[in-house]
Amino acid sequence: MSNVGAEAELVQRFAQRGIGDGQQVLLGGILRALDPRGLLTQHAASPGTAAVALSRAHAVLHSRGTAASAQAAQPYEDRAFRIQIDAKDAVDRVCAFAASDQRLADAKSFLHKIVNDGAGKLKQPAQCRALAKVVDGHRRDFQDAIADLTAHAWQSPPSDECLAWIAAEAAALCLASERNYDLLLDDVHALLRWPDPIGGKDLVDVLLPAAAPFRVVVVVEGAAGLATAGRLMPAGADCVQFPVDGLPEKWAYGKAELAALATLVKERMKQRGKWAGGSSKAVLLTFRVPACDHGAAMLIGRRKAAELLDQYVAGHRLAELRLGEETLVCGETTGSTRRFAGSLSAPAAAKPLTRHWPPQLREGMRTAHIARSTQGLTASTGLCWATLEALGLKSKTQALAKTLSLQALRQQVTSAYQELRVAALGRHTAATSALASAEQRRAKVLREYDRATAEGRTVPPQLQEVEEACRKAVEARTRECAAAEAAFRQPLEVLDRWTEASGRGRIADVNRWLDVLAPPPVVPADLAEAISALDDLTRAVGGWAAHVVRTWQQRLSDTEATTEWIKEVEGRFKAALEWLYATRNTALHEGRFESETGTLDALGGRALVDLTLEVLGNWYQHASTRDQASKVVSDLGTRQKSILEDLEHKGARGLNLTHLTSPTSTGLDRP
Repeated sequence: MSNVGAEAELVQRFAQRGIGDGQQVLLGGILRALDPRGLLTQHAASPGTAAVALSRAHAVLHSRGTAASAQAAQPYEDRAFRIQIDAKDAVDRVCAFAASDQRLADAKSFLHKIVNDGAGKLKQPAQCRALAKVVDGHRRDFQDAIADLTAHAWQSPPSDECLAWIAAEAAALCLASERNYDLLLDDVHALLRWPDPIGGKDLVDVLLPAAAPFRVVVVVEGAAGLATAGRLMPAGADCVQFPVDGLPEKWAYGKAELAALATLVKERMKQRGKWAGGSSKAVLLTFRVPACDHGAAMLIGRRKAAELLDQYVAGHRLAELRLGEETLVCGETTGSTRRFAGSLSAPAAAKPLTRHWPPQLREGMRTAHIARSTQGLTASTGLCWATLEALGLKSKTQALAKTLSLQALRQQVTSAYQELRVAALGRHTAATSALASAEQRRAKVLREYDRATAEGRTVPPQLQEVEEACRKAVEARTRECAAAEAAFRQPLEVLDRWTEASGRGRIADVNRWLDVLAPPPVVPADLAEAISALDDLTRAVGGWAAHVVRTWQQRLSDTEATTEWIKEVEGRFKAALEWLYATRNTALHEGRFESETGTLDALGGRALVDLTLEVLGNWYQHASTRDQASKVVSDLGTRQKSILEDLEHKGARGLNLTHLTSPTSTGLDRP
């Protein structure tokens, strides 16, 4: 959770329902992995989960299996084989925690067979077709196993480490189904308001609801109608179109919202035509899609509509057809309606990546922008690889993976502080909010009390009892507020003071936070106070945030664990880059623009590009020379090797986390 208010509301729900610490770790880990504002290496779109790796293993086998010949098959067998190895390694990691589940063991056994047989077995399409069929069965069984393990972990939470990987796998399944994060939060709060006990299956049903029919309405601008659109849509879509000034009298799905949308579009077309001195036309297109929630239906529906427009743009050389930003979604079984209008969360002032135009980044930034705005998932993923090519990094994937592993280390250590801070403030806010509510209730009762007295009426005994109960509630909430102040606010102020954090929690010097997590041999008094405050705060906060902090404390105090983590993340980035290239080839050479991992691929690819540009943007912001991006990445890749070697001798204390990927540092020159 990256929002204090949302965290506070969730804390209140947990307290009301008596949700245990292990359950909080599980649910908190899932929500953190799905938060669209989260870091790539913490997000469900990050490479490394077995659910994603297994789906990708199936996807490449299916792609090669449907090729006309071995020569035409994409991706090439050596690359397809490496993707099978990635899947094997990911499933091996999962089986280390759940070796007793036969479905996981069967998937592991079959992937090991594929790898042991070698790349040669992936050459012929017929062989790949046969393998794809078996892997698809294991993929589906694996997903069922993760759902069952999630339900069991909720009922009987295992170790925090085990809960963390279950959360990551469950979140990947949620994201693959295109579960909308905000709607999921709403559903989680609704689940926590249930009067009945919450079982593991109840949680899984909220995380992974079954697909249901939704009616999607999109705006097509540039034409007053689309001839024979219904014939071009999938069977069962029930495609209908309306002119914006001719809605049907009888319509079963969100008629009032449909009318409001038509009015909005009609007025916009009128104003646009008046402004440009011509006429502007639009039509409302509505059809049915199966989806897990309204948000998923919106995404799926807009992609279907965009694909439909391909036909009309191809048929009209001068046509300029486009989708309007607004989308209306109505559940056909529930009747509930939601409106969507692109991204409504905007910064007060958007900031550029750099304060100038580094020529080394210009083409890459252009391509990245196109990749982000492209509606097709596979096309967007392929353009993410094109962005790396535009940056001159096509042949630098090994060095890039090393570079990004360093940036991930810095980000995650910093993020641990942010998560702890949000959790602490959320718990403090929950206490103050509860006190404010109690005071409001008592004030309302006192007004009734005073009114009866002023009018000379006898105060009813029931009102006196209510006032007494309200008074006791205020006293109890006041004590809880004082306890929250001591448990959360005061130790947080000590940590903020030591880390020199801003009012919003931005750490000025990450190295000072590193000192708290992995103390030096000689600890000054103010650092000792900060270390004690962290211990107190971690115990008080509990849940996912405490798990993250404890994990980094243990990892940074163990040189081997830190080194292994960096290498593991490097391996994940290598796998992600491998997959980006494979997707690019499949999209461009075979024209395949649909994939079972499309959502994960596009989100992961965009985030990887963002992370790359973040590193390069910071470099060019401070570098005295203007080296090519390929040289910058090569230098940082070499730096990672030096850091891994140095860790063996000095431990994490030798790291300069504040400037880990900066041109002003070597990453090992901390004073």
